[in-house]
Amino acid sequence: GSEFDEMYVGVGASVTGDTQVLVKDTSGTRLMQIGEYIDMYYSGDSEGYVVPVNGVQTLGYTGGAKMDSCEWTTVRQVYRHKVDEVYEISYMGDMVRTTGDHSVFIRTADGEIRAIQARELQVGDSLVDMPSSKVSSTRAVNSAVPRDLTMWASDVDRAARQQCRAECHAQGVFEDIALSSSLAWLFGMYTARGEIVDNCLQLSFGTNEAQLKQQVIQTVADSFGASPLANSADNQALQYSSLLAQFFARHCGERAAKRVPESMWTESASVYQAFMDGYMVGNGKHASSGSAEIESSDYNLLRELAWLASMHRTQATLKASESSWVLEIRAESTQRDAQITSIDRVAYDGYVYDFCGCDNEAFFGGSNAVLLHNSKVR
Repeated sequence: GSEFDEMYVGVGASVTGDTQVLVKDTSGTRLMQIGEYIDMYYSGDSEGYVVPVNGVQTLGYTGGAKMDSCEWTTVRQVYRHKVDEVYEISYMGDMVRTTGDHSVFIRTADGEIRAIQARELQVGDSLVDMPSSKVSSTRAVNSAVPRDLTMWASDVDRAARQQCRAECHAQGVFEDIALSSSLAWLFGMYTARGEIVDNCLQLSFGTNEAQLKQQVIQTVADSFGASPLANSADNQALQYSSLLAQFFARHCGERAAKRVPESMWTESASVYQAFMDGYMVGNGKHASSGSAEIESSDYNLLRELAWLASMHRTQATLKASESSWVLEIRAESTQRDAQITSIDRVAYDGYVYDFCGCDNEAFFGGSNAVLLHNSKVR
């Protein structure tokens, strides 16, 4: 059995509700706060007992003494309770807050990993982030091969579908859109610089981006069968009809609520790379160190990009700058050092949370994701 057979839920081994986790269930896949997710299973101020769940997965690892790859893992119960103190563990510009008896994984000198309770951690210990070496699949367990996306939302009624079909026919737009690398590249471009203006999709270009503009026109035509509403050499913006505006807003958000398309969380490495290539062309730069950098005031979006990049074994670190946030991405096979820079024991008045019964007894959490031990249920 595990060396943590004595770690039962009753000891209250949990993290604070603002800890980011990746969740997949019947509602889809999304990065969210663990508290926001688990609160759905409790009513009022109830706490202190586990709730069984079905069809829920989170990102964990394959098990063993080495961190070889991450994988989707089944969550069997969720748990919340109140505590009066937590440990604040700072690392890589991020912080995880946990109860003293909650274990997190650290790397040993010989490269193995082991779980240790938060109260026993020391400054200088290295937490375990996602592996950064040869890419492996991160498709969800038992997930179906992705289907084509439709131009209408999945939850609309028959009349709305018929109306959308009629508009597609009138405009020569495809009804079914292949989830391809080309579409992923457009998703990246839109997420980086796209706008919805007067219910139209708009992409703007600099005076030196005529070739990029033409590439977008061709890729949209190939993926959707659509042409821009207007296009001239002296106009640096492309606009497309409301059909495309609604499609991109539905999958990628808009304005200050842009997000990684849900399909990217379970897609192949090639589709992921196309999405990141599109985003980098739209709003990225390459630093002198050889890394790629994305700067934005949209912290939530960059946090999603950091997780997505880490899932595909590229080094991704999110840090604060003077007036915004910077995501640094390095396509290297060396492991980052998620070294603890400080540990503080502080008063706390609120709920803490945990996923219980996870495969291999672990799940990833945090803005710069690290491996956390789950509680066990007797």
